[in-house]
Amino acid sequence: MTGTGLLRRVALMLLVVVAVAGRPWSPVRAQDAATESSMRATGATDQSRAEADTVHALFRRANELAFAENYAGALEVYGALTDVGIVDPDVEQNIAVCYARTGRLARAIFHFERALLLRPGDEGIERGLAAVEDALARARAEAEGEAELATDKHFVRAMVRSVSEQALAIALLSTVALLCLALVARRRAQDEVPRVAAGVASLFALVLCVVAAVGLVVKQGWLRDGVPAVVLEDEVPLHQSPDARSPVLDAPARAGERGVVLDEYEGFVRLRLGARQGWARTADVGQLR
Repeated sequence: MTGTGLLRRVALMLLVVVAVAGRPWSPVRAQDAATESSMRATGATDQSRAEADTVHALFRRANELAFAENYAGALEVYGALTDVGIVDPDVEQNIAVCYARTGRLARAIFHFERALLLRPGDEGIERGLAAVEDALARARAEAEGEAELATDKHFVRAMVRSVSEQALAIALLSTVALLCLALVARRRAQDEVPRVAAGVASLFALVLCVVAAVGLVVKQGWLRDGVPAVVLEDEVPLHQSPDARSPVLDAPARAGERGVVLDEYEGFVRLRLGARQGWARTADVGQLR
């Protein structure tokens, strides 16, 4: 990045910091709340509106640059937003599109994945992700004869990928309530037919409850032993230890590969890619969390 680009980036970040981090967070004591609430209400509302206006203005500016095909400039503004803690699926999706337009397909995959974490099941994001994965596979096939990307093929994770954690939690609570009602109905039933019907309903509710619980556990990542990640650069060396001078594995990590980060140490992450495992530079791996 040139000196001018760095100064622009810093200026954008400072502008967002002033807007987002300038909110007063000091707690108000109980005895002062009644007197201070009316004084702060107008000011807090105006300040919140100013913060939102600033963020929206930067977002619009980034979109304008992207529509003008100035993708580097758009990424600079989007980056200023994310660097200060703006977390938004639209921002992540637009960053992914900009990277895809500039041919940096692995980074586009990473940001599409981040957008899906924030907005599970979004068809537009999923189509964009699939298109970028296909483009990367085609490019690799043309260059090397290899057309398949290493992706996460875990069946349960694939099933719950498009379902939000909130939906799974609601489903779990609903099925638990249904199970309780069915058990109570079975206990109170006097005739055989209602008792059998309540028993069948309780079994059905139990199955749904287990499915929702397993989905929620998988969605939360409790069955993982690390953080999901995407390799951002091509031919990333996998070292045997967190040291650039250490020996490397024969097969490097490829751009767009999915893996799991198991550990971090002084600028390196221990990355597992299927049967391979090694240490890669932190900057070459995007962690999905």
